[in-house]
Amino acid sequence: MAAIKSASSRLRNLAPTGMEMRENTRQYYLLFLSAKKNYCEPRLNHILGSDPSDYKNIYQKIQEILSDEEGIGIDSQNTRLQLTIEEKLSPHHSDEIQQSLSVFGTIRDAIQGKTLNFSNASEWEKAIGLSLLLHNHQKNKTNHVVPEEYTHIAESMFSLKKLGFNIQSVDGIIKEDDPELLRLTTAIDYRVSSLGSNGLNIFNQIISEKFSVNDMRFYLYRTRNTLPKPQEPHPPYGYVFNLFCKYTDSKPKLKNPAKAINEIQELSTHLATILDIDKMSPWANIHVSHENILGKIREWVLYPEVFYIPQLSPNHGKEMFPRLFELIEGLPSDCIEEILKTCAVLQRIGNELTRIKSVAGHFSEQDLVALCTDIASKQELIKILNNTSTSANLINKDYITPYDAHKSNIKETPLIKTKEGYLIANITTYNIAIFRALLKISNKHYPRSELKFGFALEEFIKEKFLYSNIVFHHSFKYKVPEYIRKEIQTKRHEGECDFIIETKEFIYLVEVKKKGLTKESYSGNIISLLTDTTLSFLKSINQLSIAELILLTDKKLASKQGVEILIGKRDVFKLAISFEDMASLQCDSIKTSLLTGLYNIEVNSTTDERGIIESINKSILEFTRIHNKISITDEKYSHSPFHHVSYISTPQLLTILENCGNNEDFSHRICRSNTIIYSLMDWYASYNIAKGKKLIDENMSVFKNKKLIT
Repeated sequence: MAAIKSASSRLRNLAPTGMEMRENTRQYYLLFLSAKKNYCEPRLNHILGSDPSDYKNIYQKIQEILSDEEGIGIDSQNTRLQLTIEEKLSPHHSDEIQQSLSVFGTIRDAIQGKTLNFSNASEWEKAIGLSLLLHNHQKNKTNHVVPEEYTHIAESMFSLKKLGFNIQSVDGIIKEDDPELLRLTTAIDYRVSSLGSNGLNIFNQIISEKFSVNDMRFYLYRTRNTLPKPQEPHPPYGYVFNLFCKYTDSKPKLKNPAKAINEIQELSTHLATILDIDKMSPWANIHVSHENILGKIREWVLYPEVFYIPQLSPNHGKEMFPRLFELIEGLPSDCIEEILKTCAVLQRIGNELTRIKSVAGHFSEQDLVALCTDIASKQELIKILNNTSTSANLINKDYITPYDAHKSNIKETPLIKTKEGYLIANITTYNIAIFRALLKISNKHYPRSELKFGFALEEFIKEKFLYSNIVFHHSFKYKVPEYIRKEIQTKRHEGECDFIIETKEFIYLVEVKKKGLTKESYSGNIISLLTDTTLSFLKSINQLSIAELILLTDKKLASKQGVEILIGKRDVFKLAISFEDMASLQCDSIKTSLLTGLYNIEVNSTTDERGIIESINKSILEFTRIHNKISITDEKYSHSPFHHVSYISTPQLLTILENCGNNEDFSHRICRSNTIIYSLMDWYASYNIAKGKKLIDENMSVFKNKKLIT
């Protein structure tokens, strides 16, 4: 380490004035400048000892030189991003920085993209010199391109700097508490506030063209092309929606809002771009490993929070509520009566929006009394409205940055109470909030109701399976053999599958979990994200994988009641079902990448969070042990260990069950949803597009163990 500091001191004067590189990127760039200054072909040819135009020779030599794993670690992706930013921010030195970036790309290729380490400056200078030698003699120049979003981030940083926001990026990372970042979000918030109540109206007009009347939801996704095609940064609909909801009862300060709208769009899009969660490549969610899984989980959850609005289709809301609450065992009759009446009122209001073909609405108290006069008396109705609304000045009161999901309450209140009456921000967020309102009533009458909600959810899914003529085994309990307990080092003596569905090609093992994402997770807190993910998805997979292991080894699974399921020539398909949508974690290939990234990792702990981390690591360790055993039990698992895994929410299950008539229909639709990767970060959009793909419908056997990237 001392050698590095000494080298830094020696090279400090080489950095051009006006540049603000710091930490690892600065360290690399200083070494690059020194290597370039001291570049000597005869000396480098002597070190190489072979043809300088052959990249294989130079790559091998660079590998030898940088083989020492000790020293300062460099995240190659972050350094590439920072160099791309510096190239844009320092136009007078852009050629030199571009050359350093190209050299860095050569070294990264030579050591096969692994995290870079260096133990002393002289080794790095040799590697950089050899890379320069290759560049000077290579006949076919290699173009070391960076991901497209790096260029957009650099351009947004440059634009924001011109506008007076000097946000600091250190090794490609912008700190959440950067005062300039807060100043930017405050500037956006100020412009939103100037529009007052007009802001949400204008926003709804903008997104209304993206509303599907058939599916009763907004499709706000961007397409990601497999073939190179320039794309523009995406507007952060979710972020500005949360801001517009703050000012629904404020008086507009502008006669002409067009300028403010344009400025909000410009500034918020720049802000969302520099967060580096909007990947342009459809491959970005596939190339996941234990080295970047924590960052990717955060990205997958933050993306819909920033770029999409919270949604539950009214079509699904009507199916789920109030039925889910009627199924909660032990709920008092007066509680059920209040829930039924409240739900009837809220759905009547939602139906009225649909009737008038509007995605949002503002109703006076008199309007709602007239609309619901057959459901409740005026006195009862006013009580219901008070219980399901929040004063406009309390909506998202302290929300200001994209990391403030824990300060947003728009998903918890169906109605916003204004001076003139009651406002619905939009119909799909409204339906999410109906659940929170009904849960509040349920907990008020019966505090244990939330604890029993999981059983009610399971019964609800059972009803939906029966309605779709799906034959299944429910609550299938089995013994875990002693040899398996020893193999995977588990204390589980018994296991249970909530549902087992048999088809010609698959045995579907199904686990239902009510656990969802907390507000802290939607804000990007990685510990909360890991806790929610392990308690929902990973815990479900662990339970199902034990049953899978028994099926693979014993060729059958026997219940405690004596029912036997024989595997035959079929494959096992594990299906985990959550209650609510889990951001983008259930999309396309992300569920597979999530499992791949969590496999065989250990999360570091801190003193304050040691207990939580130990619990997370315990689930990950069990997951790893089970799949280590599965991978050597059946050869096909070594090639595609997590292909026959699906992770869906209850609304997504309802989408799959639409017009479903038997077990084979169900299997076909699950496979279809698990086959195409669109990288839209929106499960519903992907599934909706997949329904029209005859290629898969007519060739399911071909795509049984493959994925189609479109």
